[in-house]
Amino acid sequence: MRYNPGKKLMNVLQQVQKGCVECGLCQKECRFLQQYGSPKQIADGFDLLNDAHRSMAYACSLCHLCTAVCPKGLDPAAMFLEMRRAAVEKGLGPYPQHKGILDYELRGISKRYTWYGLPAGCETVFFPGCTFTGTRPETTLAFYRYLKRHIPSVGIVLDCCAKPSHDLGLQEHFQDVFNEMKGFLIENGVKKVIVACPNCHQTFKKNAGDIAVSSAYEFMAD
Repeated sequence: MRYNPGKKLMNVLQQVQKGCVECGLCQKECRFLQQYGSPKQIADGFDLLNDAHRSMAYACSLCHLCTAVCPKGLDPAAMFLEMRRAAVEKGLGPYPQHKGILDYELRGISKRYTWYGLPAGCETVFFPGCTFTGTRPETTLAFYRYLKRHIPSVGIVLDCCAKPSHDLGLQEHFQDVFNEMKGFLIENGVKKVIVACPNCHQTFKKNAGDIAVSSAYEFMAD
């Protein structure tokens, strides 16, 4: 079934409108909500065709602090993500200012910058992420060698998880990119991914299906 951002947004808006009691817990530690109002206030007044309202949706960092502290079990962060997805569906997003991060992702998933090192019998791979690899190549290699001492058949995947597209509301593009990568790993017998980047960790946790996901820091702590 085709994903329907408009319908999904309406459902999430209604959930927040009906469920938010404006207790202020989410606003207490969130500068974004302090500036724009409670989730209920935002949901009540949101207009997708209003440029200021769409800009507001892109100002949220999607850290999910609001979701973690909500006593009613609401997920305001999901509401802001759905606003972005609905904007994309209408051709109103993302904004030109987002071109830089999307170009960064495009390079990260290009053939020039991706590499899959999967040795025979490989069931676990190290996925350092595009930023960690680019800024700390020596540390990336050192940790991979550390993993090899503990898991001789471990592989390494240099690729981008496409979280920028996900967070900007480009859902179909994100799914195409991530599912292609996930499918390739599964076809080649990979059952576990060890990630170095917290953004990659979040993306894999939510979208990797049967592939187990853990962080490099968890591995070192064990």
